[in-house]
Amino acid sequence: MKFMLVDRSQTTIFRRHLPTLARWKDGIETRIEEKRIARIIRLLGDSDEKVIWGADEALCKAAEKGVDISAAVSGLVRLLGDPNENVRWNTAEALGKVAGNERSRDCVINALIGAMENPDVNVRWGAVSALGKVAENGVDISEAVSGLIGLLGDPNGNVRGGAAWALCKATENGVDISAAVSGLVKLLGDPDVIVRGRAVWALGRAAENGDLGILAAVTANLQTFMQTPRFRGERAGNTLWYTEVAGYIDKIMRKISERLEFGSTVVGEGATA
Repeated sequence: MKFMLVDRSQTTIFRRHLPTLARWKDGIETRIEEKRIARIIRLLGDSDEKVIWGADEALCKAAEKGVDISAAVSGLVRLLGDPNENVRWNTAEALGKVAGNERSRDCVINALIGAMENPDVNVRWGAVSALGKVAENGVDISEAVSGLIGLLGDPNGNVRGGAAWALCKATENGVDISAAVSGLVKLLGDPDVIVRGRAVWALGRAAENGDLGILAAVTANLQTFMQTPRFRGERAGNTLWYTEVAGYIDKIMRKISERLEFGSTVVGEGATA
């Protein structure tokens, strides 16, 4: 069976086959070239979400094969503001994969840094979500940390939580997010339970990867957080969330304690010597 990429005027037939085309092992995965990218980019503007999804998939396959798809990045970023939530999430996933291609990586991250300043809340939410996906796929997003820290104070809870999650994923790759600690600590008092949970996770990861100063700061703030009436009250109101977060905090506190004790021992031995 052979599929061909066709012009927009012929997409009535193409719509039925694009998802299959994107996965076709002996087709687009091995034969797609830069000259065909323009045809796929046009499909990102289609009104059918299945066509857009298929175009996302095709671009991901091309990126995995080393094709430079930088020309498609602006079209993908625009879709982060699409009114269809499925389109937004599929696009964030696609951008996360596309950034894994060294030829497209800088273009993707720079575009997402710009998107974090967009007045459209969906675009900002999509940008931080995509950056989280980029980091989750093992790509360094150091240059985006400053913008993510700024969005920890965004008026929208989805954006705040998404920024905290992206910072968490960034530090898992060894990125220094020490500058984000104060902003994450403020989120421990956020009215949104999801935002508070993501702040805890990000602080825990920062503590695992940070210096002793960060460890001490995180320890003090997590201990205070666990004593707040809101946190204790969530034991009854949101048992699963409370159990997961409390368990994670307990795990992090043990690790922090071990590192602090080790650090003190090393310092003491150095002074004795």
